[in-house]
Amino acid sequence: MNILIVDDTPINLKLLRVQLEDEGHAVFEAHNGVDALALLERQRVDVVISDIFMPEMDGYRLSYEIRKHARLHDLPIILCTSTYTSPGDEKLVLDVGADKYLKRPVSLETLVAALREVIAMPHAAPQPKALQEVEVLKEYSERLVSKLEEKNTELQAAEVKFRTLVEQSIVGIYIVQDDQFVYVNPGMQKIFGWSEAEMTSRTVSDFVVPEDHALARENIRTRISGEVSSIRYDLRVLHQSGAVLQVEVQGSRTEYNGRPAVMGMLVDITERKRAEEATQRSQKRLRDLIDGLGPSMFVGLMTPQGILIEANRPALAAAGLKPEDVLGKPFEETYWWSYSQEIQQQLREAIARAARGEASRFDVQNRVAGNHLIDVDFALQPLWDETGEVVFLVPSANVITERKQTENALRASEARLRAIIDNEPECVKLVDKDGLLLEMNPAG
Repeated sequence: MNILIVDDTPINLKLLRVQLEDEGHAVFEAHNGVDALALLERQRVDVVISDIFMPEMDGYRLSYEIRKHARLHDLPIILCTSTYTSPGDEKLVLDVGADKYLKRPVSLETLVAALREVIAMPHAAPQPKALQEVEVLKEYSERLVSKLEEKNTELQAAEVKFRTLVEQSIVGIYIVQDDQFVYVNPGMQKIFGWSEAEMTSRTVSDFVVPEDHALARENIRTRISGEVSSIRYDLRVLHQSGAVLQVEVQGSRTEYNGRPAVMGMLVDITERKRAEEATQRSQKRLRDLIDGLGPSMFVGLMTPQGILIEANRPALAAAGLKPEDVLGKPFEETYWWSYSQEIQQQLREAIARAARGEASRFDVQNRVAGNHLIDVDFALQPLWDETGEVVFLVPSANVITERKQTENALRASEARLRAIIDNEPECVKLVDKDGLLLEMNPAG
């Protein structure tokens, strides 16, 4: 079937189109009754499905006009609504000539059943007589006035709620026009330390540090001109005491007294910025500390699950790695350890112990650039929060290549000495300072 759907809400049109096209129907759209009548003059349609509450011409009037039309008077009509839901509304739907009244939301099954029902109905009824027509129009006018009164009451209630919300908000809310505040809520007055009269009698620039004047003017201009619909940025402003505050500003274009303006919100983020800067300084000191431990010291930071989130510069440089090569990956799967499944398993077990609060330390070989292996003294230490929960793991590795070389040389020297003593034909004895025998070669 060819079906005309009429609604001023795009999402309603889209959802209805998808449902009907999935059922195999051809769908045409109109955004109000006027557009629908124009389309019906040039396009054959089998059924009309229309919303009721629409601008220019609503669904009631559309149904009435279709029933009066010489060619269209027998066209099946379904009216859907989430606004007109009283028994009187439903009665008027039938009085103006529609065949079916559906309350939204409407399921696909209900819609399909309604289509079958209205298609099967006879629609060759005569047009209403003059008296009946007058009564229908009177009823229509009464329902329309009643609905408008309801909407007006709802709007007034919503306005009261909105004004209460704005006046009680701890966030600054403002309207700017011609580089001047024309409205500031109590939240704005508290942030700046000025009264409403004082703030609305001066230019916006009077409240902004000179270095940020150009930024504030440009962001107001782009919104007034429509170049951007909305924008969010940080700004430095002046408190009544002379203190500089860091604020986050968000706003969009609006109309005020019939002229372009900017309406937005302003939040004092001074303390947050100070905390962020303190954290950044602390992180930099920590970074400088671990990066300055020397080329023989590897240090990192992991989650209790073993995901590497920090690695110091010497650890990366020794392996020729960039931070993105290893950060965010399981520690044992990184380049340093991926050469050996045995080492990886050893690290997994150490991570599991550390997550339970148990430190580990052992000698192991670490891979560096060029696939070379170096000996390191590896340690894995858990870090706890104030509740005693393990929140981070700290892996560290101190290069012990020289120590290992010394130990190996010492063992080799001891082996050579042992071979000489064991092969000596004469008896060789080793005694302590008290003359007690400690060792003797085979000849003895």
